[in-house]
Amino acid sequence: MSLESALDLAERLVTLGIGGFDLGLLAVPTAADEARLARSLDQRLRARGIVLRHLDASALQPDPLAALTREPVADALLITGLHHGHRQLAARLNQQRDSLVRAWPVPWIAVCHPAGLRELVDSAPDFVDFASLHEVVQALPSPELPRLAGQADVATGWSFTGDPVRDRMYLAGQWDALCALLRADLAGRPGDPDTMVHLGDVLRRRGRPDEAVSLFERAVALFTEQGDV
Repeated sequence: MSLESALDLAERLVTLGIGGFDLGLLAVPTAADEARLARSLDQRLRARGIVLRHLDASALQPDPLAALTREPVADALLITGLHHGHRQLAARLNQQRDSLVRAWPVPWIAVCHPAGLRELVDSAPDFVDFASLHEVVQALPSPELPRLAGQADVATGWSFTGDPVRDRMYLAGQWDALCALLRADLAGRPGDPDTMVHLGDVLRRRGRPDEAVSLFERAVALFTEQGDV
């Protein structure tokens, strides 16, 4: 799904849900996409006179209910920063689900990295069960690909893998070639969870979600073992 399509759905969920609780989950592969989605959604809703409260996941630690109780209730809530390593927060969201809905009875949009979404699904199944919108967003809207391909590291500061060659291939949608390179990377670094996340995202884009999920789960387990949580 493109970023624009995800924005349309998120805007629709919020505008139709004003006055009651609803939950939308959007998975995006990069921090740049997350920032772009948050900025664009805020602009769209502001144009409709809807006040969106934007909180980073770190602001909800360690007690999301206490954190939200301190915030003035807005028309809608956007949570970003749900990357890997938020299992404890996810578990608290699950435990406090009903109280959170009573405290903030407005539409919620939660934006996650695919690995973060996996943690949310695993650790907060009751919370996730509330979601009426659950979509995966592609890295960049397709009209931007030709312009950005080949200059991501220079023009935008964006990075997928930290390597300009692989980043350019990602922006250009060269999934087969990038998949081969990332498999070679993983063969050389079999215990590298970051490479597993990168390869998992590319496999998902090639229509192989089962393999992608397996890699995401392995990556989360390794991040946990390494204490990167």
